[in-house]
Amino acid sequence: MLFNQLQRTILDLVAKDDGSVADHLSLFRQLEVYTNGFPNYFRKIKVAFLSNFTLLGLPEVFRVRAMAHNVWAETYLGPYNQYAQEILSPDSGLHKFQPQLVYLLVDSMSADENQINELVGILQNQGIAVKLIRDSAIKEKFRDYWYTKYKELGDLRLAPEAFPRFAEEELMGEAIAASGATKKCLVVDLDNTLWQGIVGESDYGEIKPEHNLQRHILELYKQGVVLAVNSRNNYDDAMSIINKHPDMVLRPDHFAVLKINWRDKADNMAELAQELNLGLDSFVFIDDDPFQRSSVKNRFPEVAVLPPEKLESYSGFSSLTLTEEDKKRGRMYADENKRKELQSSLSGVEDFLKELDLRIKITPVNSANLARVSQLTQKTNQFNLTTRRYSEEEIKNLMADGWKVWAMQAEDKFGDYGIVGVGMVEPKSNVWRVDNFLLSCRILGREVERVFLGQIMAQARSAGVAKISAEFIPTAKNQPCRSFCPDSGFNLTG
Repeated sequence: MLFNQLQRTILDLVAKDDGSVADHLSLFRQLEVYTNGFPNYFRKIKVAFLSNFTLLGLPEVFRVRAMAHNVWAETYLGPYNQYAQEILSPDSGLHKFQPQLVYLLVDSMSADENQINELVGILQNQGIAVKLIRDSAIKEKFRDYWYTKYKELGDLRLAPEAFPRFAEEELMGEAIAASGATKKCLVVDLDNTLWQGIVGESDYGEIKPEHNLQRHILELYKQGVVLAVNSRNNYDDAMSIINKHPDMVLRPDHFAVLKINWRDKADNMAELAQELNLGLDSFVFIDDDPFQRSSVKNRFPEVAVLPPEKLESYSGFSSLTLTEEDKKRGRMYADENKRKELQSSLSGVEDFLKELDLRIKITPVNSANLARVSQLTQKTNQFNLTTRRYSEEEIKNLMADGWKVWAMQAEDKFGDYGIVGVGMVEPKSNVWRVDNFLLSCRILGREVERVFLGQIMAQARSAGVAKISAEFIPTAKNQPCRSFCPDSGFNLTG
């Protein structure tokens, strides 16, 4: 079976509420033949399962479910009731496997809480993401599948019938987040999706907004999910509902882009990706029409497509951490659309920048913005001189050693960009070495990089520094900053 066919079979299985463990294991055996050759939009992750009760079969089910989220998971199942030894011994199978994520499932009746917390801390200090799941939480949600007849069969506490649902609802979110497969944009249909009824065939009063669905979408928006519309409809009729219907929860300002036209929805998806500058693997599309879902999926297999009723249980928007900037992302993209409209109405860049009323603030990094600064070093690729990546702990240690680290925040007439720039300098006697200098893509084209660098140079002069050096390490993606150093007055060496 070809990879695309196998994934489609998995997607069909996941879409069913009655997919059996046997079905999952059959597909797992087919997965095993694939070691390479899966699409480049897939994310890879190594996941370990540790427990003091039996989990035989769960890792295999988990791997199959992960495929539906464009995640290629390698799994390791630790020996029965040996989780402490696995974590503490440097020669254990766990350490040889080198997981990025560990699920630790424990029966608290036979486990010491202090020891468990200590073991979790050991893993986290090694840079491993951990999800601790206590038996009480499992029993509460899966009561009908806990302490059944299976307990006497090798201490299998959670019945295998629950594995598909358990993997999807309790485990998958962390794997998606840890692998970098988190979705960023939700694209919604309108008729019989965001509301019940067809605008072109119904009276205004017959349109019934889907309150529960819209409230859930609004919560996603508040968590930083970018919203867009992709609907085959008359624009004025649809906008009349979005703008004026008293029962609508979502309004135009919640959406970054509105594609309301009679074009092919797959074509609209391609344009959305271009306009939002997001990869198609960042998109989720909900539509009541199976034909439209299939059309988009066939053309763009990296896009997650769902019927509206599946959105609330969907785990693809999960994130391990959310910075304040993350939470504002949906609004920021909507603001950016307003900026684009303004720019298109003006004759040149100078007029645009003047009209924006752009303001920036540069401050030393502190505990309040450290997480965002670390995140920018991890994720920024286009305008990044060196693409060196730093964790929060590493940045704190560098600052303790005397490094100077600044964060740049920007805002304009349309809204707050949040923290969009980072400068990292290693002071050496009378020489400052710029180790990292980067800007988020959301602020590119605003010419703020000159101002930011100028502030760093001003601080250097105030400190009596005679020389500033910077390094450019070219990558496949950071071409936008190739000319930055020579254009800023640095003399090229080497």
